[in-house]
Amino acid sequence: MYVWVRSAAVQALGQLGWADEATLAGLLALARDAQVYVWVRSAAVQALGQLGWADDATLAGLLALARDAQVYARIRYAAAEALGQLDRADDATTILLALARDAQVYIPVRSGAYVGLKRLLAK
Repeated sequence: MYVWVRSAAVQALGQLGWADEATLAGLLALARDAQVYVWVRSAAVQALGQLGWADDATLAGLLALARDAQVYARIRYAAAEALGQLDRADDATTILLALARDAQVYIPVRSGAYVGLKRLLAK
């Protein structure tokens, strides 16, 4: 049950629509922590996307998560999708396009990149 509580708390942060740099850093740290359960990490990434903006450190962290083949596909998918929710199209488009086109990338991750690109183009 503890995992679901943490996941719900992280999701609530994303629904606030605003976060200071400390909250962004905390969510990113949670998303990167390999000791944290995958559902909580994924929820942290989704919350970062829901917030709709990111500082440079958060953007770099999401880009790294989306590209890292050692990260669970669920987290990579969420990172790719979250990148599409941010107002940083110039920074995210190249990475998302590369992920979407790369046949070596796991299909769900490519799908997340496609969803992220679609969102960026819709803005």
